[in-house]
Amino acid sequence: MTLQQSIDRITNILRTDDGISGAMHYTEQISWILFLKYLNDYEEEKSNEAVLEGRNYERVIEEDYRWDNWATPKTSSGELDLTRTLTGDDLNDFVNGKLFPYLQSFQAAEQDVKSLRYKISTIFGFIDNRIASGHTLREILDIIDSMNFQSEKELFELSQVYEGLLKSMGQEGGYAGEFYTPRALIRTITEAVNPKVGQTVYDGAAGSCGFLIEAYDHMKAKPNLSTDDYINLQQNTFFGREKGPLAYVMGVMNMILHGVEAPNIFKTNTLTVDVRGIDEADRYDVILANPPFGGKEKSQIQQNAYSYADDYLEEETEVIAYSGSSRSSADFTTVTESTVNTEFTIDLPYSISSDGQANTVEIIKHDLPVDYKYYAVPKLDNDAFLLARISGWGEYNLLPGDVNVYFEGTSVGTSYLNTETTEDTLDISMGRDNSIIIKREKIKDFCKTTSFGANKKSLRGYEISVRNKLIRNGEKPTPLHNNCSGKHAGMLALAKYFGDDVINYIDKDHPVQTTIIRYIEELIGEKNLSLEIDGCSAPVPFMTLEMIAKLFQLLGQGEKPELERIFNAMTSYPDLIGGTNHFDSAFAKALRGRGLTKVGAESVRGVSLKTENDKSIGIAIKVLDGNFRALQVVTMKLLEHLSLLKKDELKELNRFRLQKLKNHNGLETGRIEAYIDY
Repeated sequence: MTLQQSIDRITNILRTDDGISGAMHYTEQISWILFLKYLNDYEEEKSNEAVLEGRNYERVIEEDYRWDNWATPKTSSGELDLTRTLTGDDLNDFVNGKLFPYLQSFQAAEQDVKSLRYKISTIFGFIDNRIASGHTLREILDIIDSMNFQSEKELFELSQVYEGLLKSMGQEGGYAGEFYTPRALIRTITEAVNPKVGQTVYDGAAGSCGFLIEAYDHMKAKPNLSTDDYINLQQNTFFGREKGPLAYVMGVMNMILHGVEAPNIFKTNTLTVDVRGIDEADRYDVILANPPFGGKEKSQIQQNAYSYADDYLEEETEVIAYSGSSRSSADFTTVTESTVNTEFTIDLPYSISSDGQANTVEIIKHDLPVDYKYYAVPKLDNDAFLLARISGWGEYNLLPGDVNVYFEGTSVGTSYLNTETTEDTLDISMGRDNSIIIKREKIKDFCKTTSFGANKKSLRGYEISVRNKLIRNGEKPTPLHNNCSGKHAGMLALAKYFGDDVINYIDKDHPVQTTIIRYIEELIGEKNLSLEIDGCSAPVPFMTLEMIAKLFQLLGQGEKPELERIFNAMTSYPDLIGGTNHFDSAFAKALRGRGLTKVGAESVRGVSLKTENDKSIGIAIKVLDGNFRALQVVTMKLLEHLSLLKKDELKELNRFRLQKLKNHNGLETGRIEAYIDY
């Protein structure tokens, strides 16, 4: 049986296993078993060479974990030792509980990234045994054990078969053109470039390492290679980076199976390096690559290439925002879409506790525009039900299923996300709103009965009233219902700090208020500002727009520690500024610590932006009639006109550049746009 026939047989066996589905799994599972067999033969050959040369060879794999001891233990006659051979659950328990942890442990102990031990640990750090049946695994081990990888011919045949596996994996897995580049194309490009012995070769999107392997074969075939040349080809010539875990594993194994004993392939994203700041030590003589054309990158990675590829990145990438300095796995997640699947790659390491409890990892975050509507069926229930209606949901990778719903930071229960709907809006139930009471009472005086033959039809009238519990209970609103409660909490805290009376803290002559006014006057360089009373009864200084703009400029300047602390707090926790769907919060998220905005009463808005060279810009905006509905549109237009927002920031805030007007039936009746008129 040829090697190809053996691989085909293994593939057929894997099709019957419950843990395996598709060519990607076939290749992955065949790969790690082939690799361990190859590694065993490689170490056996090195050990025999050492004996002939009268020296010692220290094998990488300890005796208990060598192929000949766990996979196919033999008797003295060379037959399979059935008394020591593991199968079924015993075999899977050993592989999953002992073998893989042992191989993965190399990384912690090995510091030399070029060593074989380190490569082994990285391979098994990103791959698992998916074969569910230990009996299936036993069949595969017996077949692969019959293969011998110690001759040049056998190694060449193995490399060709393995290339076939990678090709089928790429095509079936939806990676065609991104994961696997046809060998004929690779060979043509390599011959045209003609890398020479002594040069370094680099592939920044290595995938299965086809370019590096072809370059190795091309350079190895050069006549009159010295021993030093050969060692240099093995250790110091070929370099690559690959961000995909599975592609990285396949690439490293492909290099080793083609005879490159120490491949310098690293699991990282090439685009995380700013091309404008590359050191001489990180430069290479020859670059052979087919960069992926279907991938997407987050915004901080895009910045590394903007000056060279703005237009390309705009078409081929998806911006994934991170919010301030509070980062999670979602901030480091890359989404790759194909016609058949969506892959989420998390580039941020995280730890999962070994306490047996369920763990949740945040994969990705979306801020979606939401309209809230109340629905009620008074005949059946006296409560009102709040419904969140999400528009533009089709642009995101939302999956159908049960969801946990949080409203204003509080869990309100579970709901169901139905992404199979054909509607423009996606509805999510927010549950009962207990603050709303609906009452249905029959009107006694209204009753009409009509007869038609033997049929009778009765019409009755009902009075339906909708009330807020606050009103229903005869309660009146208090300052606690005011959205200025945070400001007042700060004033009360200052009063406590001063040791002053808290009862009259909003009096204009109270030490809290005089301190606030003096500080504002000091900041803007004005004295004796006149005082007015705010809507929440606190005294506020009368200020021009110029004064407000000055305050916001100082807020972003960073010269005063107290103002810098406020700026950092607001940009680090943007949702606390206005709420998850508020423009002020969305603005701080989009600018990622570079700026903020805050709306005030009577349609006033201040903007603070950090610029280059530790400078800042402050802007104040006022809508004269005090109506808020045009404020965010005007703000976006002004900032865009002044070129104060970056391309990615504008893209993320695009939904605020136009305000649609709808009637009570949800029908669009107009829109608000802003124009600059000198």
